[in-house]
This record gives sequence, C-alpha cells and structure tokens, in this order.
Amino acid sequence: MADIVSTIYLLYPNQESKVYYISLKMFDDLHLRDNFREDQKGITHNLDILNILTDVLMPDLMTKLKALNAENFVYVYKMFLVLFTRETFKDENLLKFW
Repeated sequence: MADIVSTIYLLYPNQESKVYYISLKMFDDLHLRDNFREDQKGITHNLDILNILTDVLMPDLMTKLKALNAENFVYVYKMFLVLFTRETFKDENLLKFW
C-alpha cells in the first residue's frame, strides 16, 4: 500500500490530507482494497488474469516461463516492490510506469 500512496505523494508533496483522500477514493473506485487482503485473493486474481493475457498475447514468452516454472507471475509483483524499495526508478519514470 505504501508504494501506491508514496507515488501519489510525489504528485502532491506536503499535502498529506489531499493524498489521503485521493488514496481512499482510488482504493474504492478501482477496488484496490482487494489487493491488500490477508488471504491475498485480490492480488492472486489479478496475477491469474495477467497469466491468461500473457498466454494469449505472448505465447512464446509464456512457453519460456512455463519451462522455468515461473508462470504464476508472483515474481512480477515482488520484483516491482524490490525495485521500488531500492529506488532504482527516477520519480518521473516511476510515475510513467504507474
């Protein structure tokens, strides 16, 4: 959750109340709360959809991922968090990524 809120904070520095209300609105309108459930059903569902899309749109990549036993896509979410926490993105690049 901090990775999402901190990205919004980059747009509105020193405006914590605005960031808070934007975050609440975004979590409600985009149904992001499901991604942060303890049982991880939300994020698992989204990764399953990413898996299906990759299989349909990029079958060669999916074949390679299956050979590596990496087709569950959990690594995508975790790798992004690692990159974010290491601050390897410059602010403008991170905002483009989002």
